[in-house]
Amino acid sequence: MRHAEPTTRRQSDGADFGAWLFKCNPRRRDFQRFLSESHGMTEWCVARNYRATLIRPGQPVMLWVSGSDARGPMPGIWAVGQTISDASACDADPCGANSSVARHGDIRVHISLHLLDEPVPRADLRHVAALERLEVRRIPAGSYPSWVTGSEFAALLALVE
Repeated sequence: MRHAEPTTRRQSDGADFGAWLFKCNPRRRDFQRFLSESHGMTEWCVARNYRATLIRPGQPVMLWVSGSDARGPMPGIWAVGQTISDASACDADPCGANSSVARHGDIRVHISLHLLDEPVPRADLRHVAALERLEVRRIPAGSYPSWVTGSEFAALLALVE
């Protein structure tokens, strides 16, 4: 019998960085509105944590849509892009109308995000050995933003292209 490895949260100094995986929960966001504005999406909110301090302009971003296959949009990768700014605090307007839903204290990242012609379904990731340890697969409700290693990012790009 194969024993599951302990699920530990990965804390990194950025040495094996490939991309950020920003998450969208369609139950907490008007997903149809999101789709209509995604080509113009200019900012996204992430949790205030040590990972947010590692965000820099020009870093790759992938958008992960969460949820169950039976309800709502298909879970998986829906968009790719890059960060345009460092992370900064959301002040009076908690990450605005043209961004992801935020909680008080979250921070904002300016981004350029482009919808894929066809999303990459979560189910497709199960067949790629290089993605076996992908954080969003192991710990779906884990750290936000989610961390993607260089080798995982290369494998994800192969699925996107």
